[in-house]
Amino acid sequence: MVSLDHYGAAADPAARTLDQAARSALGSVRAEGLEPDAFGMSVIEAVCAGELTTDGAIAQIVAHYTA
Repeated sequence: MVSLDHYGAAADPAARTLDQAARSALGSVRAEGLEPDAFGMSVIEAVCAGELTTDGAIAQIVAHYTA
């Protein structure tokens, strides 16, 4: 059985593309032997869930690491 949220994301091509992009980026990072920290993962998850835009994600990451 598939959750309604998962089904909705799968049915939305933009969400599916964003999820694929996030998985690809994470794969590239992990191939280098690195792992995003909890903050980075929360930002990625928020973008994939549609709770945060990519511009918002960039702003949060820059603010977090320059504070």
